[in-house]
Amino acid sequence: MDILIGAQALIYHKRINRDSFDYDLLSLSNQGLIKENGLTKDYSYVFSTEKRTNKDIYDYCLKNSQHFMFLPDNTKVIVAPLEILKLLYSSSLPLQKNKHLISLEALKDIKLDDFLETILEKRSKETEVSVLRQHQEKDIFFNKYEIQRFIDHDKLHLFLNPEPIYLKFLKKDSYVEIDQKIFESANFEDKQQLIFEETIVLMLERFFIPKVKLMPHFFNDFLYQIFLTDTHSVSLFYLNKLTNKNLLKDHPQFIADFGYNNYPTLEYNFKNYLPKALDDLSEDFWLFLLNN
Repeated sequence: MDILIGAQALIYHKRINRDSFDYDLLSLSNQGLIKENGLTKDYSYVFSTEKRTNKDIYDYCLKNSQHFMFLPDNTKVIVAPLEILKLLYSSSLPLQKNKHLISLEALKDIKLDDFLETILEKRSKETEVSVLRQHQEKDIFFNKYEIQRFIDHDKLHLFLNPEPIYLKFLKKDSYVEIDQKIFESANFEDKQQLIFEETIVLMLERFFIPKVKLMPHFFNDFLYQIFLTDTHSVSLFYLNKLTNKNLLKDHPQFIADFGYNNYPTLEYNFKNYLPKALDDLSEDFWLFLLNN
């Protein structure tokens, strides 16, 4: 039986009060391995990772958890006890510090015994290795663009959407590469959202933020420009870059093909999407921009 972890488990235990449409599970594979699987609300694959401590945590939940629930597809799962959630969030801080600090605050009264402290120590070391590999892969990927970045590219994605849709499309064991099979099997709305989020991140990264940093006294002028959606606007320039078959440096061919074949629809929908997306940018983005 799978073990429910993450935000959904915290909601079950009434430790947080917010909506979450993703499901994080510890699952026993056919090969006898315990994998940590991330699933979206429609059960699409997001990520799957293996760690040696997964088995310790899985076995502990089987033995000690007394809570069960049914997922939307009526699959029965074990809900991880609070001490396991505390362990998992504590060991994951290097990956998503701000996000997990909020969850840890909801678990501040939960204590770990000596056994779980030992597992936490092991898992934290596994996380350090994972973070190092992630940074190495991202450095190789992003350094080839030779672009000055004032804010980390993936941090911009998080400012735009706390659960970036590109995570749904990543190749297994990759932090940056989009899987063509996953992309081609996705519905139109998700493909469109992938292009829209990347368009806005590129516009912020390569136009708005550098301009503000170099000429802060023109902040309002630059802000006005990124909201424009006319034919020669900055936003449509970057949408065109991601849907142009002849400019493949920022995106793979299959994304360009989809964008090119559906451009009139994408442009129309993007003009409606852009103002709300910019209005909904995390307050942390503006604070980070002003203070760094």
